Formats: sequence, C-alpha cells, structure tokens
Amino acid sequence: MLVHPKLPPNEAEPQGTCDEFDGATLARAWQWHANPEPGRWSLRDRPGWLRLFARPCMRRLEDTPHRLLQKFPARTFAVETRPDMPGGVGVEAGLAFVGRASAALAVHRAPGDAGLSFGGRKR
Repeated sequence: MLVHPKLPPNEAEPQGTCDEFDGATLARAWQWHANPEPGRWSLRDRPGWLRLFARPCMRRLEDTPHRLLQKFPARTFAVETRPDMPGGVGVEAGLAFVGRASAALAVHRAPGDAGLSFGGRKR
C-alpha cells in the first residue's frame, strides 16, 4: 500500500466576476482568444477604463482572433458595461456573447445617425 503525504490547501485566488479596470493588469477572469497584440489595448491610457483599439472583424465573430473573453460565471448573471466612442463617425462598440448561441449588443455612430443594434443566432 502506498501512502502519500497530505497535500497543502489550495491557495489559488478566486477568479472574480468584477473588474473595474483600475489595476496595472486585467483581472484573472479575462482571457484573450489569441495572443494579445501590444498596442491594441490599454489600461493606462484612461485609468478605470479598458481601452480596446478597433480592428477589422472576420466575417464570423467566432473566427476573430482579437477577442477578449470571460467565461460565464453562473447559469444566470448580470453584465454591466459602459461603451464610450470618442470622436468620429463610423465607429461601433459593444458586447457579444459567443457560444452555442451567440448574441451581440452594439452602439454605433454614422454620419447623421447613432443607434443601438442587437443580433443573435443559434448554431
């Protein structure tokens, strides 16, 4: 019979479900879909905000490598975000849920128009 010593208690920090973007790094809950590109995001440019610099999107959002993701923390949960689109027209910002079913909520600004759009689909 083999006897193993008792393992120490798990000292890992919890993942957390909230990020005020007030630190030098992203909270542990965030993960990039691909390797992050330096200069494409910042926590320092505007303290208290995560600044993501626009990039062209692939035809399908699921194929876009520069997504910043967070796993769902529970079966039901609430999300709060405050997109900010300084200056210019032809800009869009939003929040997407990607999985078996996908949905996105976006605000956009175009010449003479601003609005909110929602879209979704099942796989």
